[in-house]
Amino acid sequence: LHMGDYRARLRRFFEQPERRKKGGPELPPEKDRFTYFTYALLGRKIGKALPFFKSLKGILSLAGIKVGYKAYVSLMIFASMLGTAISFAVLILLLSIGFGNAIGFGFATSNFVFLFLTALFLSFLTGMVILGVFYMIPFMRLGSRRQRLEQFLPFTSSYMTVLASAGV
Repeated sequence: LHMGDYRARLRRFFEQPERRKKGGPELPPEKDRFTYFTYALLGRKIGKALPFFKSLKGILSLAGIKVGYKAYVSLMIFASMLGTAISFAVLILLLSIGFGNAIGFGFATSNFVFLFLTALFLSFLTGMVILGVFYMIPFMRLGSRRQRLEQFLPFTSSYMTVLASAGV
């Protein structure tokens, strides 16, 4: 070990600014995403919902999704809650101006209680659809990875056979 290199590395180490400890430990760049932001918001509150999504635990890594299990579940729940809230506000607006007649919910425009209940039901349905789509994404990605592997497997095996017969 050359001492000049050692001294230069030691000097650079001491010249680095100290890490601030206000916000806790700094996250690595791959964990500095929106997914982990939602995990910071909902991390402790989703403990009771985690057993419902146990099947996602192993599928996330197999599908190539580089997000932790709890972070992905918190993202699912956050997106579902946000979608429910936004669709509720939009549905209240649309049903109150009379758009309910055009989509088959004409009874909702006659009374505010029906309007509110219809908007609540449809927004809850929207949230469940969002949750279902987020739940299915890892399974769909895993299926596409398997399909791609099965598609290229014959080519790979014939290529390896040619290489083995050539003595490479």
